[in-house]
Amino acid sequence: MKYYRKCGAELRDDDAFCPKCGAKVETEEGKEDVFETTVDKTPLPQYSAQDVKPPKKKKSHKVRNIIIVVIAIFVLLSCAVGSDDQSKKGKSTKNNQPVVTAKVKSIKADYAGSSEAGAIVGKDLSQINVTAKYTNGKSGDVTGFKVKHPKLLKAGSSVTVKVTYKGKSTNLKVVCTTETLAQYKAKCVSYAYKTIARSPDHYKGKRWHIYGKIIQSLDNDDGTFDFRIATKNDGYGDYYDDVVYVKYKPAKGSEKLLEDDKVDVYGECRGDISYESTFGQKITIPALYAKYIIRR
Repeated sequence: MKYYRKCGAELRDDDAFCPKCGAKVETEEGKEDVFETTVDKTPLPQYSAQDVKPPKKKKSHKVRNIIIVVIAIFVLLSCAVGSDDQSKKGKSTKNNQPVVTAKVKSIKADYAGSSEAGAIVGKDLSQINVTAKYTNGKSGDVTGFKVKHPKLLKAGSSVTVKVTYKGKSTNLKVVCTTETLAQYKAKCVSYAYKTIARSPDHYKGKRWHIYGKIIQSLDNDDGTFDFRIATKNDGYGDYYDDVVYVKYKPAKGSEKLLEDDKVDVYGECRGDISYESTFGQKITIPALYAKYIIRR
């Protein structure tokens, strides 16, 4: 079968012009516009419907990738939550209270407030430090504890208060540091006048007891008194020599001491003190700061 090369139309053997485009068909040598082709007339094989199989579809990885991403996100979130829980277990609150899930095994209390007479133990909880020990072996300071009955400190005594926290309790004992008169007097020594006068610095700060007569009394604006007390008995029941300078601040409401009063003085030696007499002479005598003065 012949075909026209320019437009592909089918040609008969005697066609001089293309029946499709009308162009003249050149058949001279070197200008051949016609080509022939042969058709394979071998019959095509016949297939049944069972022999025809649809092409295999490529497996899509989209669903698998989505599943992998979801699993990865879940694992990361689980790790983050677990890490946060672990970090919380190792942290402490602002008051150093450990975050624990274990139960309280026991508690211990310490007192950091005033221990002088008049202080009330348990009224101000910030003056009490409580440490809890847990069943997992850990321990730490805690808040939220209670003291049911605060108690007043009195001189020469002690108080015990009960501290409770999460079902556990402990007794807190506080000893009053303020001494009674009897306790204070018992610690004072009746040093000889000349002993103090010879080595005043050696006895500075030591407790000292003297007995004598007030031969001079001066009132000060700050509520204190300056006394000159003679401690040497002249043999006739009177006192004039071995004078000691005494500084004293009486308790509110106590009786006023006057010149010629005979008194027991309990206090702390302050070495010696110098002053100028009315005649211009420098006088140095032992000094004592009195805690208690008792008139006889």
